[in-house]
Amino acid sequence: MVTKKYKTIKGLMRGNSLKEFTLSQFLNMAVFNESKGRIVKISLDEKAESEACTLFASGFLSGKDSIKKYAELIRRYSGYNYGIFRRVSILNGKKLRGYYCAGQDYISETRCVCRLLRKG
Repeated sequence: MVTKKYKTIKGLMRGNSLKEFTLSQFLNMAVFNESKGRIVKISLDEKAESEACTLFASGFLSGKDSIKKYAELIRRYSGYNYGIFRRVSILNGKKLRGYYCAGQDYISETRCVCRLLRKG
């Protein structure tokens, strides 16, 4: 399988017709391309990778210091890819933004994500 390299998150999302890019996809470095009908391995530029980590962290946290801390944890994460990571995503629109799709209890779920990232 060929790995496709992208310089920007916008380019990744446009090239694969994605409306959202999840943390789970980021950790696997693979996305499903609907036009090709298959999974595509991806690789991100250093700058795009740090932008993605910051956007993921801003989806479930607020405050510059905590976003910076967890962006670094996401970047270095090498643990198990949990299902809750599919809820943390980057949404594509006029401007990219981090997003967390909460279930019943937003606060405990964000704490769980933070704990898993710290463990990882």
